[in-house]
Amino acid sequence: MRVLSIIAACTLSAAGLSAAPISYIDLFGNQVFTQTTDGSASAAGAYLGTNVYLQNAGDFTSATFTPPGGIATNMPAGSPTTFYYGSTLFADLATMDAAYAPGVYAYDSAGPGGNPDAPSNVTVTRPANAYGTATPYLTNFSSLVNMNPAAGLMVNWDSFAGALNPTNDPKAPDSLSFVFFTVTRNSDSATVFDASFLPGTTTSAFLAANTLAGNTAYTFSLVFSNRMIGTTTSGTTDFGPLFGFDLRTGGTFTTGDAVATPEPYSLGLVFSGLVLIALRRRK
Repeated sequence: MRVLSIIAACTLSAAGLSAAPISYIDLFGNQVFTQTTDGSASAAGAYLGTNVYLQNAGDFTSATFTPPGGIATNMPAGSPTTFYYGSTLFADLATMDAAYAPGVYAYDSAGPGGNPDAPSNVTVTRPANAYGTATPYLTNFSSLVNMNPAAGLMVNWDSFAGALNPTNDPKAPDSLSFVFFTVTRNSDSATVFDASFLPGTTTSAFLAANTLAGNTAYTFSLVFSNRMIGTTTSGTTDFGPLFGFDLRTGGTFTTGDAVATPEPYSLGLVFSGLVLIALRRRK
């Protein structure tokens, strides 16, 4: 049941919940890497992202969060029921942690909407870093470059080292790990392939024939995500806060011509035809 609660907290929207105008909070640390060759990726920086989810649209009209020892930071509205903040890209994890360290984070919401008796202020305690222990990378990245999208391709990556296992200790945060692999088209940023919330043991995904177009530029994203469900230090939310520790590797590639490959039945007919031609010539 504890594992189910983790998945629910990772995937459920705040819409329709009834306990408080602040329904849910997540806070993610992200280390970013770039891949250009098979079997390796280089560090590109780190950033922090956090969301506040409301019970109903218009419950509050503004929100801020305050990191440990920091100052209140405005969170722009991401939608009628969310406020979001994403930091700038820091040079590395140590620099990001200096600005956004583990510890107590305060979230404050204000505005004319919502239940005046429900809490608008919540504090959560972000645990110590729990990132995976190895950089994600595709082991066959070069196969994407100039690939024939009409033939399809199995994309492979290294295993998720340092993935978290679910805990059954009521005194410890629930934890779980997921793999995400997506491909977006560069021209319009549209997602054309999305394999999300894969088990942490997953090491491949299949790009079916014609998922991608020929002679088109794309960007892939491979994420190893460790996640913990904590508790609020003060205030009330419908779900315990979600703390994420993501390793994100991305890379760009351009497909080749989309060349249709004959079906096995068609190949058999071609082969049979060649045999008949050969026999006739012998006569």
